[in-house]
Amino acid sequence: MNCCKESNEPSTQSIPFPVSSESKQWLIMMKYMLECAEKSMEFLDTVKNHLDFNDEDLERFSILCIALEQARHQMALLGKKFFEDSSTDLLENLSILSEPKESKTNDYTQTGYEGDNIPIKEPKPITEKKEPTKKDACLCGAFKQRLVKKSKHEKIVVCSPLKRSTFVNEKCLKDGTPSTKKKVLGPEDYPNDDNNPYILKDSGRVDLPETGFGYELFYAMQRHRNKIAQIVETTDESQTYEELLRDTISCALNMKNKGMDEDCLVSLLLTNNKYTCMPYLAGLFLGCKMNGIDISFGKADIAFLLKLATPDLLFIQMEKVSIVAEALAEVELEIPIVVIGGDVEGYESFQDYLIAPDEDIKAFRPYKVDSMTRITIILFSSGTSGLPKGICLNHANMLGQVFFSAITDCLFSVFLSFTSYYWISAVILLGYTTCAGLTRIVSEPFHPIRFFQLIDRYKIEATFLGPFECIMVMRTPKPPDVDTSTLKLLGTGGAALREIVFIALRQIFPNCLVFQGYGQTEVGGLLVKWATKDPEDLALLHVKPSSCGRTYGGFWYKFVDEENDRILGPFQLGELCVKSDILMMNGYYKRDSSECFDRTGWLKTGDLAYYDDYHCIYVVDRVKELIKYRGWHVPPIIPENALMAHPAVARAVVVGIPHSEDGEHPMGLIILKDGVDPESVDLEEVAEFANSKLNERQYLRAGVRIIHSIPLTATGKVRRRSLRDSVLQGHQL
Repeated sequence: MNCCKESNEPSTQSIPFPVSSESKQWLIMMKYMLECAEKSMEFLDTVKNHLDFNDEDLERFSILCIALEQARHQMALLGKKFFEDSSTDLLENLSILSEPKESKTNDYTQTGYEGDNIPIKEPKPITEKKEPTKKDACLCGAFKQRLVKKSKHEKIVVCSPLKRSTFVNEKCLKDGTPSTKKKVLGPEDYPNDDNNPYILKDSGRVDLPETGFGYELFYAMQRHRNKIAQIVETTDESQTYEELLRDTISCALNMKNKGMDEDCLVSLLLTNNKYTCMPYLAGLFLGCKMNGIDISFGKADIAFLLKLATPDLLFIQMEKVSIVAEALAEVELEIPIVVIGGDVEGYESFQDYLIAPDEDIKAFRPYKVDSMTRITIILFSSGTSGLPKGICLNHANMLGQVFFSAITDCLFSVFLSFTSYYWISAVILLGYTTCAGLTRIVSEPFHPIRFFQLIDRYKIEATFLGPFECIMVMRTPKPPDVDTSTLKLLGTGGAALREIVFIALRQIFPNCLVFQGYGQTEVGGLLVKWATKDPEDLALLHVKPSSCGRTYGGFWYKFVDEENDRILGPFQLGELCVKSDILMMNGYYKRDSSECFDRTGWLKTGDLAYYDDYHCIYVVDRVKELIKYRGWHVPPIIPENALMAHPAVARAVVVGIPHSEDGEHPMGLIILKDGVDPESVDLEEVAEFANSKLNERQYLRAGVRIIHSIPLTATGKVRRRSLRDSVLQGHQL
């Protein structure tokens, strides 16, 4: 039944969720914010000819106008879902949206404006108005109204969901009179422990089965056996979950015959193709520890990672056989290798792993763990400034992330991602799509035109892109002959993106939810996200594109002052620290991980962040020294060592310089050796010298500069952020 039609019977379909006064008040405030933004844009439009606008400014102005128009439309749709009567009529008849009008009944005026010289405009009649009470005057809960006596005006402030006002300098008010007894407490007034009210505590909870990650994936594939599991773009071949399960069991049986069990480590170095997920799932069925190496890595990177976490069995792409052989010889390792993509003399072929007796396939049962804390995945990630480390994740990590995503997100039937099993995102998406019975599109490497075409070709409903991929899509005109209307969700993560990127992507995909999340490999995936099943989260993600989302997965969050370790309140920038009972790594593979935790056991993310009144979290910078180029980690120590090899360089520091498309570009800051004349040093030649020793992702794209000193902390560590800020501000170093 249409929610706008009159009826004597109550409608259950017109209101998809309970309507509360808090929900109405929140929507009222959002409409007010939109009106303020529109008035600002109208003013800017009248004066823009007198301002020094370039083409880029005009483009941004145009995008903002379009975004405001779309936001207006979305707000109307939200109103129709919230209220039985017409949302437009209801919202326009609420006094908080009216222009200021002097009240004749008391000493208050209903407006947020100050001063007496305010243009008076008669508001539309209010159907029902209640007199303010003492209860309204106190800050006693979420979205309560507060009255502030000021001259002849009444000031109504719509408060946030926080129990404490964000106006920390104001005192609690009763009957319009400032209280002299009650003090509004700040972060410094609370204990610096787990009872601190500024710690955000997510209430999410899920009961995990005591079975294991591979065990649950096995039976999920059986449940969804008649659904399409994957479609291969290059051949247009599709496999049901039943067909994929049979091939995976065959692979698992052959791996078991090679001695693979819960104590073994299996690694993959593969492109995304039909067979890529089979050895990964097979290893999980056997309880093996699984690991991925990205196909783009060169010999030096492959050699380092294989030595760091030496596998008992290695599946590789045929094109990588020679490079892997050279890498193994360099580190003096002998590892059994299975080749996918063709036959190579002297190596096992993966095709032989797809053959097994029918009776053995039918009798196969997956490994059931004896402890959910047993390691199941090892992923590589850099710490602060050093080389990659092996992060050990357990069965509770993986199942927790998959289950929490399933209960907070809307499910879509066809999913596309270009990421490899080197990244935590690929592992989580494999588990998520398998448990939910969704279809994965297995495609060639990312290209924006191919991305548009794949959406049209396979009617893709959800996708995950890296930050650089999002920028490429934004900058590439959509082909006129493709239909992308089926795309309902576009998520991204790995590095922060500017708001203009999200606005542009929402313009390209107007019927799609476009947002970013925030996670870390150390917790097995997501830390902060939007719950697309939650109407309030859906509304917030539209108006807060720079936020990564809200609390998630039962995590606790605290934002810590770098100088004194005090826990900070809303809108205060500090290092984000988290903790969880289940979603936390076991530690680093064969090395100490105590550096990742503070003295009370909280995981230090190494990122600077803050939260607002609605517990929306914003990640804005990094404490740790890691540089991110197009989502890839660049440990500064690697290009620093390359610079130090130059005969003219005594010391070197590498910092990340912000870049609009790539995230950050490494810049080398060097101190010359004694006796070397700065005029005689060709900085371009120094950069080329260092780049010749680096892989393409580690190039010093921001160039090289000469400095005279390196600032250090009290413990002797380089103050990289201070150096970077000095470079950006043009200071002499």
